[in-house]
Amino acid sequence: MQLCARRVSVAAVGLLCVIITVSALSATVARAFDHGGITVAGGPEGVDDVEGPVGTSRIMNPFPICANVDPTDPSGTMLLIGGASYFFTLNRFTTYLGFWFGKGKHNVNSGPIESVQLKGLYGCATLPPSSSGSSTTGTVYYVQHDGYLYWVTNNVVSMTPVGSGVNLFDVSIRNDDLYLLTSSNAVYQCSIPAGGVVTGSACSVIVLTGSQDYIGLSKSTRFKGFVVTAQGIFITLNSKLYWFALNGAFIGATLDGVRFVDVKLSHYSDTLTGETRDLVAASTSAVYSITASGTSITYTLIAGTEKQECNPVLDNVDSPTNPTFCGITRIYPLNRDSVYVTISTTGTVRAVVVANTTISNTIARTPFPVKFEDSASAMPLMLGSMDLELMLGCDIAFPNVAIDPASVALNDMTWDTTFPVHLSNRFFSDAAKATITSTTFMRSLHMLGGYYNRTNQFVFGDWNVLPMCRQSKMLSIERAIADNARAVLKYEHIYTSNAYKFTVNGQPNLTLVKLLMPSAFGTLWDRTGFVENQTTPSLLMTVDFTAAILATVREAYQPDHVYDQIFLSDQYPLHILTEAQQQEARWVIYDIVTKQLLRCAQDTPASSSDSSEDGDLVPGCVPRVGITNLTEIPVIGLPIVNYGITFFVPEEMYYNFQIKSCLDQIDWKDLLDYLEIALRTNTRKCDTGCIVGIAVVCAVVAAILVVVVVILTSKRRRLATVVAPAATSEPKFISTLDVTSEESSRNPLHR
Repeated sequence: MQLCARRVSVAAVGLLCVIITVSALSATVARAFDHGGITVAGGPEGVDDVEGPVGTSRIMNPFPICANVDPTDPSGTMLLIGGASYFFTLNRFTTYLGFWFGKGKHNVNSGPIESVQLKGLYGCATLPPSSSGSSTTGTVYYVQHDGYLYWVTNNVVSMTPVGSGVNLFDVSIRNDDLYLLTSSNAVYQCSIPAGGVVTGSACSVIVLTGSQDYIGLSKSTRFKGFVVTAQGIFITLNSKLYWFALNGAFIGATLDGVRFVDVKLSHYSDTLTGETRDLVAASTSAVYSITASGTSITYTLIAGTEKQECNPVLDNVDSPTNPTFCGITRIYPLNRDSVYVTISTTGTVRAVVVANTTISNTIARTPFPVKFEDSASAMPLMLGSMDLELMLGCDIAFPNVAIDPASVALNDMTWDTTFPVHLSNRFFSDAAKATITSTTFMRSLHMLGGYYNRTNQFVFGDWNVLPMCRQSKMLSIERAIADNARAVLKYEHIYTSNAYKFTVNGQPNLTLVKLLMPSAFGTLWDRTGFVENQTTPSLLMTVDFTAAILATVREAYQPDHVYDQIFLSDQYPLHILTEAQQQEARWVIYDIVTKQLLRCAQDTPASSSDSSEDGDLVPGCVPRVGITNLTEIPVIGLPIVNYGITFFVPEEMYYNFQIKSCLDQIDWKDLLDYLEIALRTNTRKCDTGCIVGIAVVCAVVAAILVVVVVILTSKRRRLATVVAPAATSEPKFISTLDVTSEESSRNPLHR
């Protein structure tokens, strides 16, 4: 499987190439559609080249269009536009026109692109980075109506002379061969070796024979375009469309009537197999779909109106249903529904498009790295994977269904990632819409999990305290963790995974929250290579995540559902307990409280609960009362400590009585019985001095204990958090290579 990715908005059209074996397109009831026309760059009143989006940008004498060569743009978001003095980049989604290179030193034709001067581009073609026999970085070949072939690789321009006494009009690539259209009745064929360096003297000549009409026009016209396909060589001369075999023998031509100025093969197909690509041609005022069979060529109007004479100012009108064109010079078809055209006389780049239906989609509580420093390289890969899942689910080829990358957004409050999916009206159906809204994107989410695995910092806590069944409460806690991490690391775009149970010795006594942040917080590059970033864990260890979590948990509950209990030392000698016994006492207390709540519920008449937040419950999760650890409360001026403990009662569990009034009535006899037994046990093990010594040591240990000790020594522990890398033997985010069939159906950020 091979993937390149991306897609189209109303103001721009995108591309994905996918080579994959799938079933035939499913039948679909299409919406009524028309081919519209829109301006995407430039304007008629310009007197100089200007960068910017449509409406602001200006481009002098735009002519050839070809695909981007940047290896960091695998989705093909950018187009390359050749002008009188510059090569430009055009973002198909934002319509931003930017300078690439061109106005270098006088008469410098090769070398670093910042030094090269362009003198008027006639044709260009791109060999993508993944093509066989080419440079892995990709190459753009171009001609300037002289006798040289030029190309750009790694931001360096090279050149080679081709033939003798010829001018080159256009360039086309088929497989590993490059073809050049000349001012004579010949085409040069050049082999593209590994690295993309072409030797002009080694190019062979294909003489075009069999059409005196073509030979006569070829010598006089200064307006030529062509493309080479498996069917042969198609050439336009501002007259008929001519068709020659690959050996140069004439096959056929269109009849008089339409004067074609350019012809190109679409880069992508309307079928997922990619076996059929459309041949598209244009006159100065219309765009056509071309069919060649036998010795005949037929053409079907896509957009525009065929005119022998037109006015460039009056006859270039954008319209969603009936656009007009005048002065078309070059075309770049993505497919038959997405064709870019340049109009040199008005200095504009326009697009023929079929309107889309936009379907909003959301992946809840899953922050994509939209605002990270490496989003420009990371997001296209993730969105390309999502596009592939949409295509396979809908049985519709790219770019007819795809995400608009310019409109992907992250909600800073909910951490929901939202994105619009554009579905071409040609392929629209209710079934396709339903498929889009129900796509789970599991493969892409595992890719996202792998992306976040580049850093390895976690916060641990006690799951017995956290309201794991309430999504909104947990989000507020997770946001508090992220806010504290943001503050200490001084970076505002840090998020967290969902908290999930962390099992130790068969008991889920902890929760695990992964910090989601850029890779620079995990590894740094220095002269020796990538090294671990030691600053990140050092800074995170200074944060009191325990206090932050406890404070947020308290705030998440209604005040009357938070109950604090203080045990006075003279009545409840909890200080005499060992640490293990304190944990046992914690669960004795928990049992007493939950039984008391149940009694109060049984003694109180039932009433209707407020179900307004039922949608906030985690499916399948049973709410439970939260409990903190026993906490020492020193008594000022006295050598004793009292102990406090807090309960968090879910609002949906007990709503028909006052929690405080209920728990104030507790009889703590069972706790006293436990303390009496514990006291006798401890007394038998050592004398009074020993007991005092143990109590002092336990107090000190309890004050400094970290969660690592919690993991090693306790099944039910106090709320304690620490930032630490995940042990390799413990659960962590996994790639699709590691998951079982059950795990692969889950969002790795929602575990």
